Amino acid sequence: MKKKFKNDLNQKFSRGTIWTHWLTVLLILVLILSSLKIAGFESMERMTIITIHLLLGSSVFFFTIVRSILLFKNKQPEHLKTGSRFIDKLVVWNHYSFYLLLFTISIMGIVVMFTGNYIEGISSGNIENIVSPKEIALLKYHVLITLLVVFLVVIHVIGVIKHYVFTKENTLKRIL
Repeated sequence: MKKKFKNDLNQKFSRGTIWTHWLTVLLILVLILSSLKIAGFESMERMTIITIHLLLGSSVFFFTIVRSILLFKNKQPEHLKTGSRFIDKLVVWNHYSFYLLLFTISIMGIVVMFTGNYIEGISSGNIENIVSPKEIALLKYHVLITLLVVFLVVIHVIGVIKHYVFTKENTLKRIL
């Protein structure tokens, strides 16, 4: 049986964690949109979008490293409670899965950059130097992990909405 629980929403994340959280959210949204656009453009526009995607992906990797350091360096607010032990554990799992998946997708992106010859293609300005996406085995896993990140984001947003609607808790106060 669920017991009623009120979370202390005055406990906030550190300023650095808040900034890296929202910058990462913004970058991930732009990365997803850019990955959807890459295939639809001709060579020069496609090269520009690939370059932007690589730079933004590298930024996500950097911010994930910074945020991980802040996670251990700064005192974190208590995890939100829902009244269900299972859901409480799921919330914690969701948060830590973001870190794991963002590190994994970033490292995969770096490997794809080299195995797909993207560095040569970008530096020469010749898209013909880039290996066909179908020939880059790791690229499909990079896409799969992207879908997992999107799934976790959706679950995360549903959790925020659930708290707001059912428990009347504005949990965003902790990360704004």
